[in-house]
Amino acid sequence: TVKADAVHGPAALAIDLIFGKMPAAERDALRRRYAAAGVPEYWQIEVDRGEATLCQVAADGAYEPIPPDNKGIYYAAAMEELMFPVAWFRRQPTIMQMMEHWGFIEPE
Repeated sequence: TVKADAVHGPAALAIDLIFGKMPAAERDALRRRYAAAGVPEYWQIEVDRGEATLCQVAADGAYEPIPPDNKGIYYAAAMEELMFPVAWFRRQPTIMQMMEHWGFIEPE
């Protein structure tokens, strides 16, 4: 719940920017910590490798992977309007390309 003084309760989406050399045990500990806090969707983005692991909480309380659709697009479960191509993890688009993709500006 968002109130004037703060956000109360778990976030709908948590995103960690990590590096590929982070040990698997640390990655798992982050996932477990967010799941225990009640965060329904969690992303780990490896900034140096251009890869990501996107997860949402399952019925058992653990995270399960969110696969991209058949066009390679990820959709955030927490915010439907937040979507992006898998390729964006491998090559950073410009801000103008992202705004065009999301329909904020007309193609040139």
